Amino acid sequence: MPGPSARLLAARDRARAAVNQHRTECGMCRTGQARCSVGRELEIRMGHTDATVRLAHEQHESALRAAAAPSIPRTQQWRRVAADVNRLDRQRRQQPLGDALLGSPLVPEKTLRPQHPAR
Repeated sequence: MPGPSARLLAARDRARAAVNQHRTECGMCRTGQARCSVGRELEIRMGHTDATVRLAHEQHESALRAAAAPSIPRTQQWRRVAADVNRLDRQRRQQPLGDALLGSPLVPEKTLRPQHPAR
């Protein structure tokens, strides 16, 4: 996952420059006590651009962490399923020989031999 593009970083810089330039030129925004509609719109757009850059940075860092982190070791994978495996092993040991689980296909007790037609 790439980080913020140069184009996005340039857009953020242009948005900041536009807000700063407007504040120096606008009498209402210059005082800092109030903003005109243009100044407010420029600040909103700058905020959106900043948020987009932050999101791109966070996604990039998250992808780097995920790539650097080793996969789950085999022992941890086994720990997750060990209780279920042990439970099933206990159930198998308790089941008497010859009994089939419910829903299992029936197995004939005698071996059936194919009958050959008489010649």
